[in-house]
Amino acid sequence: MADNKIENSNLPKLVGFLSFKDRVDVIVRVLFGFFIAIVIMAGLREKIEYNDVPETFKGSAIVLVTAGLMSIAFFGFSGVI
Repeated sequence: MADNKIENSNLPKLVGFLSFKDRVDVIVRVLFGFFIAIVIMAGLREKIEYNDVPETFKGSAIVLVTAGLMSIAFFGFSGVI
């Protein structure tokens, strides 16, 4: 059980502490990605509004389907799928 001590772990080396500049860089990139996703979603919702959608899919159901398809597309861009 002595191997499980937190004092002896290499956690700080594995995690790596980010400098302030790196933290700001990560925040800016996340905000930019979120902004792009929201703009794409707004455009798709506007196009869906004028299409013939079945009654059961109107509203939040079609939005969830669209969000799921967008997430698959973004995973494909990152090389996960």
